[in-house]
Amino acid sequence: MDPHGAYGRGFELLGLRLGAVTNNPALLAAEEYFSGCVVHSLRTNILALADVSPEDGVDGALYAWDVEGPGQINAGETEVVAVGPFQRLEHSVKDPRYSLFGNLGLFFKFMMAMLERARGIMSFHASGLYHAAANELILVLGAPGAGKTVLLLAGLQRGFTLFSTEMTHLQATPEGWRFSKGALYDNVRLGTLLVDFPEVGRRLNLRTDHVQDVWGTKIAVDLSPFQTPQDHLDNPKVAILLPKIEAGRVRPEIQEVRDHEAIVRLLFTNATEKIASSTLLYGTIPSGSLDTADLMRARYQRLDRYAASGGIALVQSILSAPAHCLDGYDRHLAARK
Repeated sequence: MDPHGAYGRGFELLGLRLGAVTNNPALLAAEEYFSGCVVHSLRTNILALADVSPEDGVDGALYAWDVEGPGQINAGETEVVAVGPFQRLEHSVKDPRYSLFGNLGLFFKFMMAMLERARGIMSFHASGLYHAAANELILVLGAPGAGKTVLLLAGLQRGFTLFSTEMTHLQATPEGWRFSKGALYDNVRLGTLLVDFPEVGRRLNLRTDHVQDVWGTKIAVDLSPFQTPQDHLDNPKVAILLPKIEAGRVRPEIQEVRDHEAIVRLLFTNATEKIASSTLLYGTIPSGSLDTADLMRARYQRLDRYAASGGIALVQSILSAPAHCLDGYDRHLAARK
């Protein structure tokens, strides 16, 4: 504890160093947020956080002051100050994803904004699969409930390797474009895993005999046994899939997107989502956008350059049942031969 009664912890992700400072050390000691395999863990969004010493310097910091009274968030470009009765709220929160350090919370949003601002690294709300034979990265973009997990599990059952269950990162380098691996834990509905993709479920050796309702149960699953050996992919060809999965649909409806402006809009909207979204932390404290005009302009310019670089081999929307969700991608592969 320093003379002002503040406790600090430092984290590193993809070269970004962030500090978290609080007057209540219990908030920083809740390891389920930082390393746990649970639904609200940051590990369901990102690969891993390394602990670093904040005294060695950080790019930005979150200050969380645990005091009674109305909660409030004040955000600057490199500092965010949160004030509220956080320890009490931690004990009563119904959905810990929407907390200071939950995977839909303030620290995660700040991290995504700072990756762009300090490192020029954009983060897509996307699952990623790697087709090694084609040297092709399959990015599955979509909001919660669209069907990203279905396509992810379908690809794993097909023999593709896992690059990310969530938040795939992209940055421009002197050599071109680098994609960096995201999370390896995924929040999966057990019915999807055990009924639709049983081969993946068997390989994971999950104990599910105690679960009464597999379709009503969602758990965090460690999919790292399926991961690519590489943490980064430089200049791969990229196929972008935009799913909408509907059980019982007989024939898939597949459309390709070829217009440059439309592709840039898709990428920009997706990469903006987590930074610009507003939510209620603990169901009571408004937390607004961390985006700025300068950050948005730089994001658009990078994505416009990337879309024009020739790295995107396919952009395809899919309306399909789980069993046919990769039919359009199969046609794409056949056309390449």
